[in-house]
Amino acid sequence: MPAAPAATPAPIPCPSRGLGSRAAGWWPLLPVLVAVTLLGLPTLAYPFGPDQAIFATIGRTINQGGFPYVDAWDQKPPGIYLLYAVAQWLPGPLVTQVRLFDLVWTLATIIALFGVARQFWGTRAATFASLLYGAVYFTGQGWWYLAQPDGWTGLPLLLAILLYLGSRDRRWEWLGCATGGVLIGLALQLRFTAAPVVPVLALVETAQQRGPWWPWLRRMLWMAGGLAVSQGALVLYLAAGDALLPYLEATQFAAGYTRLGWPFAPNDRTLWHFLAHVRGAFLLFVLSAIALTAPAMAAMFRCLVLRPDQRAQQVTAMALVAYLGILAQQKFFWYHWQLLLPFMALLAGCGWDAMFGRVEVRLGSTRVAGAAKAVLVTGAVLATPALTDYGYAQWDDFLHRNDGVLSRVRYDNNFGGYAEGTFSYLADVQVAAYVREHTAEADTIYIFGYDPLVYLLSDRTSASRFIYSLPLMSHWAPPRWRDDFYAEIDKHRPVYFITQRNEGAARWITGQDLDTEAWAWKLSPLAARLEREYELEIVIEDFTLYRRRDR
Repeated sequence: MPAAPAATPAPIPCPSRGLGSRAAGWWPLLPVLVAVTLLGLPTLAYPFGPDQAIFATIGRTINQGGFPYVDAWDQKPPGIYLLYAVAQWLPGPLVTQVRLFDLVWTLATIIALFGVARQFWGTRAATFASLLYGAVYFTGQGWWYLAQPDGWTGLPLLLAILLYLGSRDRRWEWLGCATGGVLIGLALQLRFTAAPVVPVLALVETAQQRGPWWPWLRRMLWMAGGLAVSQGALVLYLAAGDALLPYLEATQFAAGYTRLGWPFAPNDRTLWHFLAHVRGAFLLFVLSAIALTAPAMAAMFRCLVLRPDQRAQQVTAMALVAYLGILAQQKFFWYHWQLLLPFMALLAGCGWDAMFGRVEVRLGSTRVAGAAKAVLVTGAVLATPALTDYGYAQWDDFLHRNDGVLSRVRYDNNFGGYAEGTFSYLADVQVAAYVREHTAEADTIYIFGYDPLVYLLSDRTSASRFIYSLPLMSHWAPPRWRDDFYAEIDKHRPVYFITQRNEGAARWITGQDLDTEAWAWKLSPLAARLEREYELEIVIEDFTLYRRRDR
């Protein structure tokens, strides 16, 4: 007689009472959304850094009927440019449009995060997870690192998880999983390393249940179908603008950029330096957000060693995959950690719920228990500078930025010190104002460096699809790109050719130690054009402006 099949073990939740009950509903989400909105309001006044300026320039090009890679070039997947194009449908100035879109997108991410955490552990865990995610994102990332593709992967991934969790009904399984696959396709085109996260959840869940593998395979096939549809639509879109091959070339260039390695490459490219950056970057991430990372790591340890929690194990697996995605990029930029943030927030919700549950088991629903909880929360917040010092500084600067001329200058100087580093918002404003005053609206300009924000501030168009010059300086880029660049410069004849000094990005993007301005004169065909057709007119901060002689 055959043995009876083993019962499927149910997930073991973190202990929770009160708000931890699933019956408590969604009402705590409302104050979370209000609190995160208040934390995010100061970011609406943030200007762009070079990264956001690149995305916004390409988004504007798309809205004007152009295509990424052929009309405005960058090396990232197209998802971020398409979302920036959508952001520019919102009312207001360009910068406010994108910052507002980032705020709305983050609030939507919080709603999805709340939904996942509530299904896993209850409302109290969901409240902690969503509040910590929003607070750390808006107070701990900074003006340069917000509105980046890594941070925007959270929403499609969390929605895909919700659809996967809701696909238990066989009648709608195909629709939920296929739609989840479409969302994974969006995350893929924001950051390639985001794609494996949701399939890992399904894989771990199936392994835990010790049942047949066919249901998992069926769901993965539906998910793969949705992914294929989304990528097919992207291929058709790019092919319509003859941008498919340039996209593949840009992706190949990005692979070379990744192989170049972490900052300080190529001279220090050794295994030990890599491991040092791994340790240092991880510790910086952990220590910068103790209120989130400490309970998250405690939940990881608890679910893997002390008391198995199948849902926490699944989220831990997703977090590890996201972390491997960060390592694969070999850069450890601050915004890369945003890919990991939703899953650490989920684990943090579980960890806080477990701590509160333990306090309630020991002390009951008493004033002493309430005081103990307050002490835990207060200690964690005080140990997290992003939630105290940075959060206060953001609001203080925001409220007093227009108190006077000097107040405004001090505020704007927060976004890259003037003549102090590789980027200065104030310098960009000065250069853009000068260019706008001395050119006509239809004139083109070109900036040989990594600062396309001047194009947006001056409302002038780049004379080349290479809206920054670093790919022209990289030894693994196709030589044809330089020829294309020279042809575009000859065709559009920029009124101003602007070279940029002290651009520190050149070394770790191109592997070249030579400054960007020096590179302009090192490229013989370009140097000949500058000597023949241009003359030096003015130097503003690190920008040298050459004006075409016949204008």
